[in-house]
Amino acid sequence: IYDVSQIGAVAFIQDDFNKIVEQAANSAPLISTGINKPSAKLNLAVYPNPFSRATKVFFPSEIKNGELKIFDTTGRQWSKIIFSGKQIEIKRRNLPAGIYFLEAQDGEKIFTKKLIIQ
Repeated sequence: IYDVSQIGAVAFIQDDFNKIVEQAANSAPLISTGINKPSAKLNLAVYPNPFSRATKVFFPSEIKNGELKIFDTTGRQWSKIIFSGKQIEIKRRNLPAGIYFLEAQDGEKIFTKKLIIQ
């Protein structure tokens, strides 16, 4: 519980589903900062996951000029692939075993999925 009379700003903390999980407010003006994200999410499937040599990403519909990036847990980008189609195969190549995040985007929609390489 917060005593909002002692707070000089407005703070919103959101979880991954954009629900407000904590807030405190008084009469101070609200300044919004952040990164604009595409408004719709892209539903996709990754199989197999975990994988050791290669995995496939399946999209619900045809993607044109899509962009797929792979990041490690520190935020380092390991791969960027421009693609078109309903599926794409990702080969392990130089990726060490570990946890990664796949980000797929088609300009309007975006999706992030955890990948595990054995």
